[in-house]
Amino acid sequence: MDMEKELKNYEIGFLFIEETDEREVGDALKGYKAQILHEGIAKKIKLAYPIKKQTSAYFAFIQFSLDPELVKPLSDQIKLNKKVLRALIFSIPDKQLTKNKETRGEKAERPPREKRKLTEEVVKKNKPEIVDNELLEKKLEEILK
Repeated sequence: MDMEKELKNYEIGFLFIEETDEREVGDALKGYKAQILHEGIAKKIKLAYPIKKQTSAYFAFIQFSLDPELVKPLSDQIKLNKKVLRALIFSIPDKQLTKNKETRGEKAERPPREKRKLTEEVVKKNKPEIVDNELLEKKLEEILK
């Protein structure tokens, strides 16, 4: 069987403490002879909650090809590394790999939300009617009769 056909595409997203710790994951991938397809630029982020007493960390991702049987041991090795706070490996289809190759890691620009324009009619419908005490008393008398 051809070695290329056995390889599957994966992406690993990981959080690490120091900027230089990114090499730990790269070295682990090289140790398992993974073919690195694309690496995202590491960015410092603030964590939503502390992880191992850290409130901020660096986030990066790497897309690679690897034999599916080696993914579990690779994941275990990376998760045991004390410099890596969190890591997640998942498979990606070929279409997504080539499509996102240039754009991964950058914030996608969202189109601005269209503000709802309130017309005078909508404002009038939602505006409460002001009633004075005399009209209110007349209504109450009509109801009670």
